[in-house]
Amino acid sequence: VSNPSVLFLDEPTSGLDSRSARVVMRAIKRIAQSGRTVLCTIHQPSYEIFAMFDKLLLLKKGGKTVYNGAMGPQKLSELTQEPYNSALDLVRYFESCHPTIPRYREGRNPAEFMLECIGAGTGAAKAEQPTVDFAGAYRSSAMANDTLVALSHIVPGEKLFFKSYYASSYPMQFYMSAARWTRTYWRNVGYNFVRILIIIGVALLFSLNVVTESMQDIKTQAGLQSYNGAIFAGVFFTSAIQAIMTVGVIGDSKQVYYKELAARMYHSWPYLMGLSIAEIPWLLAVTFFHCLIFYPIAHLWTETDYL
Repeated sequence: VSNPSVLFLDEPTSGLDSRSARVVMRAIKRIAQSGRTVLCTIHQPSYEIFAMFDKLLLLKKGGKTVYNGAMGPQKLSELTQEPYNSALDLVRYFESCHPTIPRYREGRNPAEFMLECIGAGTGAAKAEQPTVDFAGAYRSSAMANDTLVALSHIVPGEKLFFKSYYASSYPMQFYMSAARWTRTYWRNVGYNFVRILIIIGVALLFSLNVVTESMQDIKTQAGLQSYNGAIFAGVFFTSAIQAIMTVGVIGDSKQVYYKELAARMYHSWPYLMGLSIAEIPWLLAVTFFHCLIFYPIAHLWTETDYL
């Protein structure tokens, strides 16, 4: 994805030390300042990282909103002389929710303060906090009304319209599917080697059962059925093994298939037809190896004059 308009990040600082977390968040801040919208969840942020956020959506247990507003006003850092969000609006909001809420101490991390207010802090801090319905306080606040007014002024965008359901025509889908499956089979050397090796074993197994038989010596119907059964069994097991091995190839590509089908890259029929076309040369090769071994050992080369 190149230059996304919206960037969703799930705890980008988890597992990082303080220095690495600052580097990551400064990079995310530069992306946001370039005009892109960044939605980011954060876990136990430090004061410096917490001050990089412009707006905060705070949820309590149960998914209820307790704060949805700005993190201002901005102040100037004494060390770096760069502006940062002081989160004093957040602090004043929680202090105004209930008179028993402890006052915020200057220099304390606002993230820890808000978590202790809503009962998500440490166990000792939870026991000391009064029971306050912060979700109800938010619903009746001017902040919630401003959010609803802003949502009511959002103009819905134009609906996307495509001329066709799929990105390309059916002939193109069939061509691309056949070309990709052909390359896939050509590169899968291990699979092709194993299938030919198995066919050689099957041909030897059933042809050696009739190596001492000859159609000129068959005088009874039971002997003819036995000879015919060996020929049929060799062909049947050759076909069955090829079908079973092909199922494994399709199973390995199932995740890619579902992903591309959901993206409307192609229909299922061109996908399967391309696979069938790519199988034909290898099935011809398998048939050739089977006949090359089975026919001489079963004396079928010399029986054509008799027939």
